[in-house]
Amino acid sequence: MYVFSLKENAVSLENQKQNLLQELEKEKAAIQQINAKNAELKSYLRAVNKRLSASFTVLDGVEERIGKLNAQISILKAENSALLEERKKSTSASAAKVNIEVVPASR
Repeated sequence: MYVFSLKENAVSLENQKQNLLQELEKEKAAIQQINAKNAELKSYLRAVNKRLSASFTVLDGVEERIGKLNAQISILKAENSALLEERKKSTSASAAKVNIEVVPASR
């Protein structure tokens, strides 16, 4: 009876061992899949980081260009205002001359 009990225990332990080995293999396979996915995600993240860095470089250039264009626009607006004022004065002076000349002619 004792030998039979030992044999049952041995069979039970062997079954447990086999089950544990199967679980271990499944976990190893899962770890390999996770590691592969992790490597894929790291690669993707590096590529995204590279593109993002390039985009920020372009953005910096665009912002610099916008600043220069805004400065040019300010200068052009100031020049335009000065020219409009000069034209207005010139037109007023011409109109005053015409009025002076016209008045004596009509008398």
